[in-house]
Amino acid sequence: RSQYAKEFLELENLFVDSKTPVPFFRFLDETAASFRLRIEKAPGPIQHEEGDRWSSFDIRLAGRGLYPDFMAFLQKIENAPYLLEVGTLTLSENPPAGGEIEFSLSVKVFTK
Repeated sequence: RSQYAKEFLELENLFVDSKTPVPFFRFLDETAASFRLRIEKAPGPIQHEEGDRWSSFDIRLAGRGLYPDFMAFLQKIENAPYLLEVGTLTLSENPPAGGEIEFSLSVKVFTK
């Protein structure tokens, strides 16, 4: 039994704590800041969708920044230490903003 304890603990850590998702939100904020992006977060309610093994919540991220910085941010999210799924993604050019883009994406985050 103890031989699997470490693996179960690692698996458990992939899920965001539904009662206190603060570390996950901090991860998003710090990652965005490291790529000089400004983001707003709008989390939805926790739900259990048909066909999913675990409960989850959707979070909508919207913001702006330079395209290469956004792509690096997206890659970092996709490789996050959390079990999540990037859904819709919208990019639009914002010419008056000096080469910045505006972005919006939805992310399904699985919870424990």
